[in-house]
Amino acid sequence: SLYRRGILQPPAPKEVELSAQLMPCAEAAKPVRVKWKAKGALSVSLYQDNNLVPGNFRPSDECEITIVNNTIFRVVADYGNGETAQKETNVNLNSQVPSVGEGDNPVYVVGGLQPSLWEAKPPTIELDGTVNAVFAGLGDRISDHKIQGIEVLELSVNQVMDYRKLGTAISLLQRWQPQIDQTATIQTGDQFVRLEYQGQMRGFQSFFSTINSLLNSPDAQATVSLKITLEFKPALPANASNISSIKQTLDRNPVERLNLMARVVY
Repeated sequence: SLYRRGILQPPAPKEVELSAQLMPCAEAAKPVRVKWKAKGALSVSLYQDNNLVPGNFRPSDECEITIVNNTIFRVVADYGNGETAQKETNVNLNSQVPSVGEGDNPVYVVGGLQPSLWEAKPPTIELDGTVNAVFAGLGDRISDHKIQGIEVLELSVNQVMDYRKLGTAISLLQRWQPQIDQTATIQTGDQFVRLEYQGQMRGFQSFFSTINSLLNSPDAQATVSLKITLEFKPALPANASNISSIKQTLDRNPVERLNLMARVVY
C-alpha cells in the first residue's frame, strides 16, 4: 500500500485530553475546573455522570462545574463522517485513608480535602493585573512555594486595546510554539462579524489583520478575547531567566490587564 511504501502517512489516531481539577473550597458543594483538548474535532459534548452539560463548547475549552458527590466527567469529540473519540475522568471528593481492617476488606476512614495542602502546593496559580504585577506575583509564588517547573502558561486578555497589544507579541513567542484561542464579535455600521479561532500562529495572523482593520472603524463596537497557551515538555525550569524572557517579550508593548495561569510542578 501507499502507507507501507512511505508515500503517505497514515492518519494520526484521534486523541482527547481531559482533566478535572477539584478547587479548594470549605463548602459541601465543590467547584471543579474541567478542561479538554480535542485537536481536529468539529464539535465537543461534555457529560457529567452521563448527563449532557448544556453549552456550545469548542474543541479546546474549559468550564467550571459545582459537584456535591463523586462525579465522572466525559468528553465526546465529533470529527465528522461518523468518527468520534472520547475520554473520561473521575473526581473523588474524599481522600480515603486505610485504617485498621481484616483480610481483603480494610476499613476506610473517609476525610475531606485539607485546605492546608492546597495552600502549600496549589497545582495552578492564577494572577490578574498589569504585566509587572502578575510576573512579580509569579516570581513570589515560585520562591515561596519552591516551585521547580512550569508545565503550562496561559496569558489572556479581554479588552480591545489589550487584544491588539497581545496579538503583536505572539510572533515573538514563537520559540515556545504558542497555541492561540481567540473570539471576536464586532458590529460596525451594517457589518456584523463573529470569529472564533483555535490553532497555531500561522493561521491566526491573517485573521488578526482583518479583525484589526474592523476594529479601526470609528463606529466599531466589539467584544474580544485572546488567550495564548505555552506548553512546555519537559516542564520549563522555574528560574528567573526563563520567566524574565517571556516577560521581556510582553514588555515591548505591555497590556493594561493580563490574566496569567500557570500549571506548576514541585
